[in-house]
Amino acid sequence: MGDVLSMTGFGRGEAFAEDLHVAAEIKAVNNRYLEISTKFSPTLTDFELRSKEIIRGYIERGRIFLSMMDLSPQLKMETIKLNEDLAGALIQHLRNLSAHLNLPGEIGLKDLLPFAEQLQQNGFVHIPPELLDTAESALQNALKNLSNMRRAEGKALKTDLLQRLDKFEEDLAASQNLAQGNTAQRMNKLRERIKTLSGMQDLDPYRLEMEVVFLADKLDIAEEMVRLQSHCQQFRKMIETGSPCGRRLAFLIQEMNRELNTSSAKADLHEMSHLVVEMKEELERMREQAQNVE
Repeated sequence: MGDVLSMTGFGRGEAFAEDLHVAAEIKAVNNRYLEISTKFSPTLTDFELRSKEIIRGYIERGRIFLSMMDLSPQLKMETIKLNEDLAGALIQHLRNLSAHLNLPGEIGLKDLLPFAEQLQQNGFVHIPPELLDTAESALQNALKNLSNMRRAEGKALKTDLLQRLDKFEEDLAASQNLAQGNTAQRMNKLRERIKTLSGMQDLDPYRLEMEVVFLADKLDIAEEMVRLQSHCQQFRKMIETGSPCGRRLAFLIQEMNRELNTSSAKADLHEMSHLVVEMKEELERMREQAQNVE
């Protein structure tokens, strides 16, 4: 038996090594495929490729947001410097543009804020190799916390899905009993009708037999019921096996819904309609929950 993992969760981790300090925050939300977005301190950009390799070892699918922060004091203060020549040229250009357009007000430092990223320059900073090792430790700690949250939420998802599957199977058994009784009842009525018509001279026995066979096949939903039972068994087995199983669960629910629609249309039984509505509602809730499963 394996764990069912939720695709949503959050984890934070930190790591220290002498005067080095790195913090990592990772958030996961639902997504059909694995997509990783990252945001790093300038001193940690060399760790980006490695971080994605590590994440792929933990997570099969989902949209992942990773933030890595270098909180080491001696590196933090030296990484960003202002390009003063570029700033001076930009503010002079803005003043000329303001005068040309006859705009009111003075151009000052506040007008440079929208261009802050373009005006900063990275000074040369020696990045010790230990910093990347510290970053990896921080990421591993964040991923462990994320995994704990995903496992806890996955446990709740598993319980809910199995309870809904139990209710679906109960209604399925009740529907099957109703359908079997309905087929027998309608076939008896047909036989009585045949006896009534048997005195007619133009009655074609062969044609009549074909109509009986056709009606019996039309009313019989045994194949649909067997497939639904098989889908339920597969669904339970997948959940017990554990993640990754979200896509396969979603596919099975789709197939179960299709078989349910077919059997309901064929049976055409009023007493069965409320059970079909309940089963469809359970399938819809199961579909919504399966979207959260990795």
